[in-house]
Amino acid sequence: MVTDDKRKNLVELTWTKIVLGILLTVTVSSLITWGLIDGLATPKTAFTTDTNSSVNTIDHINGLVNTIDHMKDSATSLNSFTGYVNNRVDTLTDSTQTHFDEVEGRMTNDETNIDTKASTADLNSFKNSVNNTLVTKANSSDLVALQNTVSTKANSSDLVTLQNTLNGLTITIPSGAINANNCANRFIWTADVPYQVTSIVFQQSVVEATNSGTTITVERDPNGTAIGSGYSLLTTAINLSSGITANVSFLATLNSATSNLQFAAGDSLALNFSGLLKEYIGCVTVTLKRM
Repeated sequence: MVTDDKRKNLVELTWTKIVLGILLTVTVSSLITWGLIDGLATPKTAFTTDTNSSVNTIDHINGLVNTIDHMKDSATSLNSFTGYVNNRVDTLTDSTQTHFDEVEGRMTNDETNIDTKASTADLNSFKNSVNNTLVTKANSSDLVALQNTVSTKANSSDLVTLQNTLNGLTITIPSGAINANNCANRFIWTADVPYQVTSIVFQQSVVEATNSGTTITVERDPNGTAIGSGYSLLTTAINLSSGITANVSFLATLNSATSNLQFAAGDSLALNFSGLLKEYIGCVTVTLKRM
């Protein structure tokens, strides 16, 4: 038989065990929970650190990607520019080569021509002749002789002789055709230096029959003087009907006044007709000497 005291002690023991069990459970649970919390906190911190590091790494990677993209764009632009430059260089090279080829062709042709001409006997002979002449003429005796010749020929007597020779030169002035279509008053010559008339000759193949009173006068007209107002070179006008003969030259008589016959530079020779012609065909030739 269990007594009340024993029952009471048993109950108290049971509650003691229960309380101890609860305390032990709470203690163990607390320890376990703290350990879990501490264990979980450490991975979280590490995870956070790793995560931040990864984010930074990703940012760097993104920066590198952007840099690579820029480099690709730059490379594309550089390739385009390089292609343009290469095209321009090729064009200039082709053009330059064309010009060089053209110049080279011309130089080759010129060189060939020069070589051909320079190899001829004529050029060699000419060269030798020139060289010999230069050597001969360049010595002092030749130079002295030349100087003496120039000095001798330049003296006054030689100049006077030359002047007299020039003054003695003569010229002839033809009138051109004189006929029914060419019987108008006209100038036929103008003096460039002083001259004097020495002869006037008429020649005709047909004499005038219809207009028997037609005459001709040859005259000197100073510059600015009209025909008919100058100085007659003849003693009298020549009748082209009765004063001449067909096919026979006629030497006219010159004016006795020498001043009438002398032309100054600028004076003109003229033909002055007094009427018309129908049948006459002929000409006049005037001879002058230089004064």
